[in-house]
Amino acid sequence: MPKQYHLTVNEIMRQVVVSKPSDGGYEESEIQAAEERIGARLPQPYRDYLKTYGKETINTAFNEIFAPSDITTSYEKLAADVAYFADPDHDDEYGQLSRMPREAWNTITDNYVLIWCENQGVWNAGYLLRDLQNGVEDPPVYVSTNDDYISFMCGWDNTENFLQAMLDSALEEVSRHEPSYLSDVKEIEAFLEQYGIDRTKLARRVNDMVCRGNCLDRDNRIFCMYYENDDPDKQFRYLTVVDV
Repeated sequence: MPKQYHLTVNEIMRQVVVSKPSDGGYEESEIQAAEERIGARLPQPYRDYLKTYGKETINTAFNEIFAPSDITTSYEKLAADVAYFADPDHDDEYGQLSRMPREAWNTITDNYVLIWCENQGVWNAGYLLRDLQNGVEDPPVYVSTNDDYISFMCGWDNTENFLQAMLDSALEEVSRHEPSYLSDVKEIEAFLEQYGIDRTKLARRVNDMVCRGNCLDRDNRIFCMYYENDDPDKQFRYLTVVDV
């Protein structure tokens, strides 16, 4: 059977991830309630994922998806932090925010719709609220960078790449055996050669610094996800392999 390269999130969930009877997705009414609360419609690719796969175990096996009832904005989270941590007499960011009306907070930080978090809460990921309010169909996903709700950077250029990264980090949940994690370049190349996986097909550039890809090999009953970062300051590669 030919190898299948670049499975979409939908294909990974249907062909690789093993569902449980209690798994599935959220109701449209739950998603609409979240949208009413944040004041914007979520991107259609993410709405589709929530409705079809939102309750799948893989979404909480490593990093944590937010149920629609938990989707909120960074300003809502930040308001609690400001109330607790801020000293109006200090000129740090919390002190500045405490002296401002919320309408002026955008001079310090933008407002983000939070949809996912790191398993210990170190980072949160989400969409720029302004993008959603402006109707951007599939906007970038941002990630907090300083263990707070103030500093964010663009982490993924669209929903698909974000979800691929979340699934990659949690593939252990769908494997019958411990996954293999290869980060040595020679080991990766040897593995690809052993299984006849074409790296030129596997590694697809998704932005200026990152190549990402995956391959389903039914004959050898393996699924692998590849990541390569060309950032000179933190250049690395890794390959995650699970049995299917």
